[in-house]
Amino acid sequence: MIWPSALIKSFCETKQLPDLPEEKPRRFESYFRSATEERGAKERFAQSVKHWVVCNPSELIAGLKEQPERDDEEEILTICESRYNHDRILLGSLVKGASQHPLYEEFKPQCRSLEMGTKYIEHALAVPLLWELKNKASLPKTVVVAHVLLESGRSFVHKLEKIGKLPLSCRTLVLRRANEVLDALVDLARVWAFSWENEKLVQLLVVKLRIFRSNKTFDIYSQSPWVAGSQMSAISDLSLFVGLEILGRRNCFGAVIHLYNMLQQVLAEYAEIPILEHLKALFRSKVFSCNQDPRRGFGNIFDLFRGGVKTCKDPETGIRMIGRDQRRKLGREKEEGSKFSLTRMSLAAHESFFRNYEFRPEFMHRLAVDPKVRWRHVKLFDSYSPSELVHRAQEILRTEYDGTFPMARLNCFAVLRLCQDILLGIVARLKKLGTAAWLPEVYECGLWAIDEVNIQNAIWCVCLTMGLVDGEWDGGYQVNKFSSKNHKQIKDYMQRLTPVVIMRDVIAEVCEGKNVEDFLWKNV
Repeated sequence: MIWPSALIKSFCETKQLPDLPEEKPRRFESYFRSATEERGAKERFAQSVKHWVVCNPSELIAGLKEQPERDDEEEILTICESRYNHDRILLGSLVKGASQHPLYEEFKPQCRSLEMGTKYIEHALAVPLLWELKNKASLPKTVVVAHVLLESGRSFVHKLEKIGKLPLSCRTLVLRRANEVLDALVDLARVWAFSWENEKLVQLLVVKLRIFRSNKTFDIYSQSPWVAGSQMSAISDLSLFVGLEILGRRNCFGAVIHLYNMLQQVLAEYAEIPILEHLKALFRSKVFSCNQDPRRGFGNIFDLFRGGVKTCKDPETGIRMIGRDQRRKLGREKEEGSKFSLTRMSLAAHESFFRNYEFRPEFMHRLAVDPKVRWRHVKLFDSYSPSELVHRAQEILRTEYDGTFPMARLNCFAVLRLCQDILLGIVARLKKLGTAAWLPEVYECGLWAIDEVNIQNAIWCVCLTMGLVDGEWDGGYQVNKFSSKNHKQIKDYMQRLTPVVIMRDVIAEVCEGKNVEDFLWKNV
């Protein structure tokens, strides 16, 4: 564990990079010896040590009055040089790569937190070896981290070599992920008008990804699984954070899920749409009150999702009118921006993005750590080994990536684009039909007027349609006692209601040919 100390100590004191020849970019596995070569090197080292011990007995050889003169130090250095020279070169390359990381010059150990507004995708504390090299007082930690970084790369290569697979290029994989997120953002931005807050978040993500993508380095450090893994985690966390934030704004996503649920309830033999089914199941607890699919009162429940409202029946027209509930407005508006935030979704990404997996009591609870350790300040590592804690954290993370439609792999930008296409398609058809789309009492009150095709008008049309459906749906059961015949008559009427038919058809057309996999990140 001691041999890298001289190299690291020299670099920390002088900031002079290791004297290594310039190398062209090459595959990660080419830096390491094969498992067979590594085994041979260890065996030769063991034989050399045995030979040296035999030639340097602790007792005098019979017939000799003194030990023969030998340069023990030089021999030991020769043996170690033969064994560790290759590793020294690799370690020098790792130190050089870490010191050339864009965050290296900017990060200061005494100021351990960097604001999200920086231009780099990673948090400095999550960059392997960076904090250790900057902190001169932590040489033992730096040596350990350097060893772990080196051995993790060697283990990665040898593990795949054992099963006969060519190692993946981790650096290439993380660059593909960055490009995938950028492409999704560009595709959404072509037709989506972001609010000021959302635009700021999206622009920040775009800048970070473009700066990250501009780095064309392909050395041993940048291709290390540990380094690439930290970068992949940073991209996943930030893209999920931004995606969930903009998904909860302007009620576009919520409108589609509420509308889809209403159509399922009021239309006979309405076929399930896979992607919307998965989205409804994934966000049910955040979209619907009481975590249940509404079966009536669709307009009221959707308006509750939008911010809390009350409805009243117009005595002249019999139409249910929507009035904002002033008692709930202030409190609900404060929550508007965080309906689907990382915190409210209870994701492990929250621990990574905001806390860098700090061992807070809440996180230790998820790791099933003994309460005595969590609350009585018993030393954590006296009770649990680091490998055990890493294994527990890995199990938590894996559950969020497994399954048919996991949250951690959700492409929120593609979901938002789908919802936008649905709503804009609906409002465009209703605008084209004009008064023919609505019941006479609606356009007589001037409620149908659509002067522009946009999301706001689309949501208004959804609310108006829900009000009509609620009037007929609830009224039918209030006038007549429940019966299967009455139930069928009401559903038959709904299938003749023009706005309902338009919304059903547009959803079917937009979602046609869409697979569930189209809304999940591919490079994970």
